[in-house]
Amino acid sequence: MIKIEKPVVPPDKLNIDGKQKTEQDRFRGEVPFAIDGNLRGKTTIDALRLDKRDGLREARLQRLQIARDLWFVIQEAARRPENLDLQNLARQAKERFNHYSQANQEYASAMRSAIATNFRHVIG
Repeated sequence: MIKIEKPVVPPDKLNIDGKQKTEQDRFRGEVPFAIDGNLRGKTTIDALRLDKRDGLREARLQRLQIARDLWFVIQEAARRPENLDLQNLARQAKERFNHYSQANQEYASAMRSAIATNFRHVIG
């Protein structure tokens, strides 16, 4: 029987060149930026046109706005545990929010940045 080994560095933390992945870019709302002007982050943003493709920023912003609204429902429900209707709504909101927050979902990096800043940069 062959035992499956667990890698020391998970595959999602590796770059194509095999080096350990570090965070090189983030988002302020829907706008990507390279952390401390990081060349690799800037190159990624430029090469993938993360800040210039038609409709991409708008679609990213819409997803972040929905996630922010779900987040606020979840937070409000935590403050008002006696409100059963709100608790039911919060359960549904958590499911959708958790789905949006998964690493393999569209706009995952923007979601991580938004969550880390309590959606402070998400406008509208």
